[in-house]
Amino acid sequence: MKFPPEIIAEPSRLLLNKVAAWSLTLSRWHEHLSPYFARPEPRQHALLYLRAILSEIPRKNGWQIAEHARQQHPSGMQRLLSRAVWDLRRRAR
Repeated sequence: MKFPPEIIAEPSRLLLNKVAAWSLTLSRWHEHLSPYFARPEPRQHALLYLRAILSEIPRKNGWQIAEHARQQHPSGMQRLLSRAVWDLRRRAR
């Protein structure tokens, strides 16, 4: 059974709108957290980490998260979680 194009297009438009909204929300959270990092590398890793945690990867371990972030090794993510310097006195803008 074939569905008319307008029936198929409407749900896909809704899905695209949801994806765009999630992306915007994630970007806003990242902007909110960014001032707490002393260096740009952990800031970038934080965004990659958030994307991986919110993704549908089946296991959320270091290797899987690094793979999702297209990194060759989980050391960057591990460093973010264990040794990144957070400036707790700084307030988000």
